[in-house]
Amino acid sequence: MEDEWEALSRRRAEIEARLAAAPIVIVEGIADPTGVAAIKLGDAQQWTLRLTLDAWRMAGEPWQDGRLDLTRRADDDEIERYRQAARPLQPIRMPARLLMDASPARPEAWLDALPTPIDDPELAERARQLQLPVTYEDTLFGTCRFDRRVGWFEAHANWNDTDVRLYLEAATVETLPSVLEHAHALWRDAATWDARVSEQAVADLLKLKQSTWMEEGESEVSADDFKRRLALQSISIDAQGGFEFCFADGDLFFGHVVVVDGGLDRGPRSARIAG
Repeated sequence: MEDEWEALSRRRAEIEARLAAAPIVIVEGIADPTGVAAIKLGDAQQWTLRLTLDAWRMAGEPWQDGRLDLTRRADDDEIERYRQAARPLQPIRMPARLLMDASPARPEAWLDALPTPIDDPELAERARQLQLPVTYEDTLFGTCRFDRRVGWFEAHANWNDTDVRLYLEAATVETLPSVLEHAHALWRDAATWDARVSEQAVADLLKLKQSTWMEEGESEVSADDFKRRLALQSISIDAQGGFEFCFADGDLFFGHVVVVDGGLDRGPRSARIAG
């Protein structure tokens, strides 16, 4: 039976086969704040480059709604060339093989050649607008600021007398209020959620600490000691009410972080070490 990774790889191969057969068009747009990213998975011989355009159009045509992801394979010596050619928030033009129906979410393109910078007043104005701050004022959390590098909003908040970063997984001001509703629900019962999240961390990780992560001469760590050493750093909330609590580990796991995930509908689900 096909597992999740195999299914994902198969779907990806199908999309890339369709991209290879798609006609080449000239695409113009604004590189997003991350510029060109490069990843290499498993035993792949080449890097996969990914470039996202925050605003885009086909040359001579109207602006499209949403963003456009472009990919291509590249060798080691090509990565820097593409990064220099598509700097963050730079107006660029490039030939690409475009599929408007690559996925239900949005179109996708295969980058056919190196992008080139262009001097276009309309694109320059779009780039200027994309650099303007996007904020939203909330009655509980104050100013929520959009971070274009990751595509979500951030705020500072107080959780049971602890200052934390709040990450709100909304890509637009219009979709933010529904995520904030989930955050407000979590905060309304903060003491109960705090206890449940801590208990999940103990249930999933205390035995691992005792069996694998004890330093030489270290005394056995009790459940209460374990909870006290965790220091909450951030809370993330998504549009479905899912959450992640991220803790500094107090050297329980030699400086890693402890992450507890779950949701408002089902409670804490699991805890893991990361970082």
